[in-house]
Amino acid sequence: MNDLSDKIWTTRKSRIYTEKRLLQNEKLSQILTIWYSLCVVFYSIWSYAHDNSNIDLLILFAARAGREKLDRDISGKAALN
Repeated sequence: MNDLSDKIWTTRKSRIYTEKRLLQNEKLSQILTIWYSLCVVFYSIWSYAHDNSNIDLLILFAARAGREKLDRDISGKAALN
C-alpha cells in the first residue's frame, strides 16, 4: 500500500511541476510576442519613413504568423494540464 501511495504522490508532484513549467513557458511566450510585435511596429514606421521596400515587411509578418502558431501550441499544452 505504501508503494502505491508513493507512486501517486510522485505522479501528483510531477504534474504540478509540469503545470508550473508550462505556465512559465506561456508567460515567456507572451512577453516575447509583445516584444516582437513592438519591434515590427517600430520597424514598420522606420521603413515607411525611409521609403524601404515592402518585401521586408512581408517577411516580418510571415515570421509573426509562425510565432502565433507556436504560441497556440504552448497555450494548448498548458490548458491540458
